Amino acid sequence: MDTLRYRIAGAVALALGALWLAVGTVTAGAPSVPTRSMSDPATPAPSANGGFIRVAGLFGESDEEKAERLQHEQNQDDAINSPQRQAA
Repeated sequence: MDTLRYRIAGAVALALGALWLAVGTVTAGAPSVPTRSMSDPATPAPSANGGFIRVAGLFGESDEEKAERLQHEQNQDDAINSPQRQAA
């Protein structure tokens, strides 16, 4: 009876190990984004569609994005205040 338990436990461990390896190879095989090699300046820059990773979001909003956001907020404030001024 004990050998049967060991065989079942071994089979379960083997199945879990195979599953773990299969999941690891699937995630490891995920496609990567092509980047330009800094060591080879002769490499042409990638096109706008398939190129560099956008990292500007890591450093906060750009000046253009900030201006757009502030303009949008100002428009919202004007829209909120406009009916209040007309009612008063």
